[in-house]
Amino acid sequence: MANSTNLQLSLLEAAQAQKHVTVNDGLQALDAIVQLSVKDRDLTAPPGSPADGDRYIVGPGATGAWASQDKNIAAYQDGVWRFYNPRAGWRCWVEDESLLLVFESSDWTISSSAGELSSAVDAYALIDTDNTSTANKFVVAKDNGAAASATQILTVGESGDVDLQIAGAHFSGSNASAGAVLNEAASGVNPTLVPNKADLDTGIGTGTADTLSLVVGGAKVGEVSTTGMDITANAADLLTLTRPSTTSPTQMLFDNDSKNFLSTVGEFRFQGHDSLSANFLYAKAKGMIVKETSGAAYGGIAFDMAYNGSDADAALASKAEFLVWTGGGFPPPAILLDLPMSAVGEIGYLAIRGKDSAGNVSQNYGSLRWSIISNTSGSESGQIEILALQGGANRSFKFQNGAQFGAPTGGFKGDGTLNAVAVYDDNVLLTCYGFAQENEGTVDPQEWDGYAPDVHQPAKDFIARQATFDQADPDHYAAFWKANGHFPNLPGRSPE
Repeated sequence: MANSTNLQLSLLEAAQAQKHVTVNDGLQALDAIVQLSVKDRDLTAPPGSPADGDRYIVGPGATGAWASQDKNIAAYQDGVWRFYNPRAGWRCWVEDESLLLVFESSDWTISSSAGELSSAVDAYALIDTDNTSTANKFVVAKDNGAAASATQILTVGESGDVDLQIAGAHFSGSNASAGAVLNEAASGVNPTLVPNKADLDTGIGTGTADTLSLVVGGAKVGEVSTTGMDITANAADLLTLTRPSTTSPTQMLFDNDSKNFLSTVGEFRFQGHDSLSANFLYAKAKGMIVKETSGAAYGGIAFDMAYNGSDADAALASKAEFLVWTGGGFPPPAILLDLPMSAVGEIGYLAIRGKDSAGNVSQNYGSLRWSIISNTSGSESGQIEILALQGGANRSFKFQNGAQFGAPTGGFKGDGTLNAVAVYDDNVLLTCYGFAQENEGTVDPQEWDGYAPDVHQPAKDFIARQATFDQADPDHYAAFWKANGHFPNLPGRSPE
């Protein structure tokens, strides 16, 4: 039996019996494919309860009664599925998507030709930019009742690039495999969701008024608004940037549900490259829980720093850590610098710097230094040194096995002792003039001036008194303080 050329309808034969069968079969085909409109184009198996006359485009990988009918038209007629092979140029309206398709190059594609936009559009213009390609064209459309606007433009490039501009906001994607990119061209525009083609549950879209929301896996995980930015990993972990008011500074909040002793609730990490251009974590700052008791909670901050090739994530014994906490019983309030160094020598340094009158920077006006004197287990020893800048040079005060001011002869003299170049009591230099007089028979003021420059007047006073009485003789000494009411060389109520 012969068929028609275009629609492949069965033609009647001469003197054919039961002509009504062939005629009815042709009418059924015309009823299915003329003014073609289908309910869906994605199903791969027949629906459970189709109505007579329902039509579908069979989806890829079809099974059951639709097996091997991919891309064909499936029509439910007289209780059975009939299939029609589309030919180039067929148009089809997809009801559940309000979308017009055209069959070309062995597949159904979205129609972009003039006159074939949805019924929601009643004005349009088609511009073919190079007069040769049907793929590179602009479609400008307006909604019903609205004036045509050049800001409502859909651009389809020959390589598959697509750009949609609506009221100044651009939504663009590079071919079918790329995700969409949002480029807002006008201020105050709140675009709708722009999904990645591979994950329709992920993208960017509007939230409430004046907000832009980030959606991942079908759930909102972040929001940017005029008051700040929230990024939520889950219900318990939140990073917030807010400005409470126009008079308040912008704030960053690490909101964490942890409540464990010394646990970290927020962290800043500082990463750079090493000499081989490899990523290296040089430092991190952590906010910590010191005590979690309600009504008596305490917090702390820890700074971890890389040391000798070990990054800031290394174990405590291999990195430097600076901790500050407010207390809470255990541990008490403290500032702790925990260092991995164990070699004898300086291990810590705190300096107060400023400028001089010439504007030179990095002048250490005062500093505090810590050193290891002995690292022998069981007998460890340390030293603290305070330095102050005087006359362009540092003056030193050290604590270890005793205290030492400056650089006196003999150094440290043991626990509880103080060694200095000179010691004063209320502007009176305390020295051993008497012992020099007794042992050597004289006092040399130049010698004492060498110990304490420009302060040898007390030695001169001692020499002058020696001319009137023997200060080494107990009887003479006692007679002096009984007569004058004070000891020689010490302030009194009456002159000597």
